[in-house]
Amino acid sequence: MKKSNMIPAAAAALLIVMYAVSFIPAVKRRNAEKSVLSALMNKKYEGSVHEIQIAEGENSIRLYNQNNSAIWEGSIRESIFPVDNSVISRFIQHLTNTRNLYKISDRQTEWPLLGVDKDNATTILYKNDMNVSTKLYFGGQNFLKTRRYLRIDNKLSIYEIDSDIDAYLTPTSSVWMDPYIVPQNVNGKITQSDIQRIKAGSKYFSSKYTDFGKKCADLLELRHGDLYEGVQDIPVYSIAIEDGDGFTTTIHAYGNGDEGKILSYSFSNTITGHPYDYKYSVLVSNWTFNKMTELFSSASAE
Repeated sequence: MKKSNMIPAAAAALLIVMYAVSFIPAVKRRNAEKSVLSALMNKKYEGSVHEIQIAEGENSIRLYNQNNSAIWEGSIRESIFPVDNSVISRFIQHLTNTRNLYKISDRQTEWPLLGVDKDNATTILYKNDMNVSTKLYFGGQNFLKTRRYLRIDNKLSIYEIDSDIDAYLTPTSSVWMDPYIVPQNVNGKITQSDIQRIKAGSKYFSSKYTDFGKKCADLLELRHGDLYEGVQDIPVYSIAIEDGDGFTTTIHAYGNGDEGKILSYSFSNTITGHPYDYKYSVLVSNWTFNKMTELFSSASAE
């Protein structure tokens, strides 16, 4: 009886000793994760980044601004489209945030196992106006799905980083595109008071039209879906939105069966003659398309 009582007591004593030993500095260093405090992009390059490329398998997207412009564009294959600047800003902020990089290996043989080799990784390449570029290889996640494996180009080491950046590790257009039917990142943000005239079909509408400002505000709230790459037929509806500076957004709508409609875009400026290289189409639901046409369909022309 006394012997059986001694076993738990001995075990408890051993645990106490082990706990105390774990606080010895040399032991703590051996058990601690090896990490470095760093950022994925040097803070000093934050304002000079002019191109970001994201690739995943055979899919890729190029995000860029030209001549240090504040306007970002995106391209996927033949499509060139406006990008949501706020998403770009948040992404760059994630890259420049100081974070812990937990080193887990220095062996190249483990690259494929953790998905950070060139055949399996999602890659991000960013460039600045000083011709400095960096390529990052993002692999799989740890067991708890809280961290992602990372390798930096021309380095052997594999790290784990927190997964807060995951939402941006995709070349999917819907993550990066300006989401509004009337884009807010081609000629700067457009408000309802900026819109001077709208041509819907063969009719023109302006402030003479009842509730013109309210309907313009409703139009500016509408959003589109994914990028569409395909051949269009004959447009079923057209609308042109003109502001007071000569800038016009022209949208042609095409049928897409029961799935909704396809909107195709072009831009012009009758005052400056500025050329726009955008060439893209997007999908919208039938509900969104009907809402758009209802706003400017029943009034008489000017």
